[in-house]
Amino acid sequence: MGRRLTFAQQALGLQSRFPDAHIEIERQQLKFVADLTPSPLSETYSVRIEFDGAHRPVIKVISPTLRRLPERDLPHTFDEDALCLHLPGEWSASNLITHTIVPWTVEWLLHYEIWLATEGTWCGGGHEPSSLN
Repeated sequence: MGRRLTFAQQALGLQSRFPDAHIEIERQQLKFVADLTPSPLSETYSVRIEFDGAHRPVIKVISPTLRRLPERDLPHTFDEDALCLHLPGEWSASNLITHTIVPWTVEWLLHYEIWLATEGTWCGGGHEPSSLN
């Protein structure tokens, strides 16, 4: 495991890949908001990533509102619909968010769209957060 990256390093990496994104660092927290489109046929999603430097980044879709299927919870999400993107230990603060969390978010969004289209088949693999405890 490498050395923890600073907020400035994370912000620079994000800004270089997403020049139109909104990035701010305040009160020991990095906030990143950008529009992501998982495929040419996909919707564009406004996504917020918040990172406090000590815990895994928290990723939420701001818009459009994530839809649910009847009588089903959103797959692979934590409380308040924060996205579950990786298993414990698969990400650390030595990883650039732009090379890991952002592409994983795009992949999650694509699998979410497939989940909607197939009426409940999650093709993204992984484990539900409740099974990680």
